[in-house]
Amino acid sequence: MPLNIAFLFSGDVDSPTNTVLLEAIKHMNRVQYEPIVLVKNPDGVFSQKLKQNRIPFKVYTGTLIDPTTGRFRGAIQTFKESFGILGTIGSLKIDAVLSCEMRFLIPWAPAAFVGKKPFFWLQESLWGDYPIATMWSGYTHLFFPVSQQVMASLPPDLQKRARLKRLPTPEQLEQDPSAAKKYLESLFKDCI
Repeated sequence: MPLNIAFLFSGDVDSPTNTVLLEAIKHMNRVQYEPIVLVKNPDGVFSQKLKQNRIPFKVYTGTLIDPTTGRFRGAIQTFKESFGILGTIGSLKIDAVLSCEMRFLIPWAPAAFVGKKPFFWLQESLWGDYPIATMWSGYTHLFFPVSQQVMASLPPDLQKRARLKRLPTPEQLEQDPSAAKKYLESLFKDCI
């Protein structure tokens, strides 16, 4: 029985990391992994790419939390959202969660932790002043910055837990479409 891996996308962000994840989803070994793609905005630019590539997705109706939200307000919002996320994890039989969009880190990391599901985080941009994200990032199973510059921007406590994992370049993906699949499977190896 394959492991159900949830991929979380806003649908609005067409970033290099999302492109690698899209390629990985297309080439995943379906005997080992079954992707469950959740998208907040089904009409966004990245959602259109998912549709063009015939990748089915479910619309995520939960609330996403702004990473610049303060700790107190963000904690209350996260607590409220966690019940719905735990229900989603249970109803879709999710075995692990993966995302690279900050607004998903905040409500999903603690809910996945409570639900005993590993949460993999790919940090693709420089870390800013994100008090609530800094608080909940400790609940991620593994934290992967995608470049040395991103690694250097992380708070010191996150740097201790993070593992640098460079993304395949567009050229590498063009030469070897399975490079994204290999990248994804290297994240999961010995982790779930």
